[in-house]
Amino acid sequence: MCTGKCSLCIAVTLYPLALISIICNIVLFFPDGDIKYAKDGHITEEVKYMGGVIGGGIMVLLPALHIHLTGKQGCCGNRCGVSQTGNGENS
Repeated sequence: MCTGKCSLCIAVTLYPLALISIICNIVLFFPDGDIKYAKDGHITEEVKYMGGVIGGGIMVLLPALHIHLTGKQGCCGNRCGVSQTGNGENS
């Protein structure tokens, strides 16, 4: 499999996973769809740290976007503007 096609496959898979992580963290702020738990301070520290939004969301979206954009440039060794001439010499 070409590395360009593989990177696109990985990036497209990471987008929904990051979105699910963000949504799940937001839903944890409102158990039973009610805001009284958040108002009363009955939310755990893990939810307050927003690990799903920051760690599972934004920090996964950034590499996914980078992988997706570099995968569109071409195939087999064309990553971040690095190109190969095919004859073993660098240009």
